[in-house]
Amino acid sequence: MKNLRDHMTNIELILTMLAEATTTKQLQQGLAQLGEEGAIQVFSVEIHRRKASGGMTS
Repeated sequence: MKNLRDHMTNIELILTMLAEATTTKQLQQGLAQLGEEGAIQVFSVEIHRRKASGGMTS
């Protein structure tokens, strides 16, 4: 199975990377806010040199 990115132009790759970075930042801010409000417990782990964040309810 080939990666979809193998068929993207440079502009498409750049726009995709920018969108992913923006989405990640918004998600992290939202998780932090919910954590501050006590709605969820926020966690962060590193897997294969990539950071993963999430939240859990009690």
